[in-house]
Amino acid sequence: MSQRWLNIKSVMEFSVTVDRIDFLMANPSPVLIAAEIRDGKLVPSPLPGRNLTMHHLNAATMAEAPQTQTSPVRFMPVRPPQAAEGAHGSTWFSVGRTIDSEIVINDYTVSKQHARMKEDPPTGQFIVQDLGSTNGSWVNKKRLIKGDSRPLKSGDALRFGRHVFTFLNARDFYGFLKDLASTESLS
Repeated sequence: MSQRWLNIKSVMEFSVTVDRIDFLMANPSPVLIAAEIRDGKLVPSPLPGRNLTMHHLNAATMAEAPQTQTSPVRFMPVRPPQAAEGAHGSTWFSVGRTIDSEIVINDYTVSKQHARMKEDPPTGQFIVQDLGSTNGSWVNKKRLIKGDSRPLKSGDALRFGRHVFTFLNARDFYGFLKDLASTESLS
C-alpha cells in the first residue's frame, strides 16, 4: 500500500522543539525529499510553473507563480513494507506511478513500475534498482540500467522520470530541518 507525501513544515516545527536523540527516536527512517538539496540548501525548481507539488519554490518563483499554484516542500519516510511474520531479510518496496507502489509519483514520465528500493541488512545501507523504466532512474546524474542496483548515501540526488528527490538519512534530515527552520519560512 502506498504512503502519503507529507508536508515538511509540520516536521520542521517539531524538530525545533526536540533534541536530536528524541527526533531520531520518533523519526528513525531515512526520507525522500521532493526537491534537490545542494550544500544543505533547497534548490528551486528548474521548471517554474510545472509540477509545483513536487518542487521547492523560493521567493522569486513564488512571486511569479499564482498563489493558488504554490505548494510546500513534501517528503516521504522510506519505510519498507511490512514483511510477513517469520520472514528474514529485507523487502523491496516500489517506486511508480500507480497506487500499487509504496512510493507513488503521479506523473506520466514515471513508469507504472519504475524502480525499487530496499535496505541491505548486513550494511544498513539503502540501495535503489531500476526496473526497466522508460524515462530512467538516476543517482547523482548517473543513469541506472535495468536491474542495476546502486547504494545510496545521505544527500544523494535521485531522479525518477523528470522528478528530482534527495535521499537523507534520519540524522541528516534532522540537521537539514534545523537549518531550514533558521533560514527559511515555508508556506
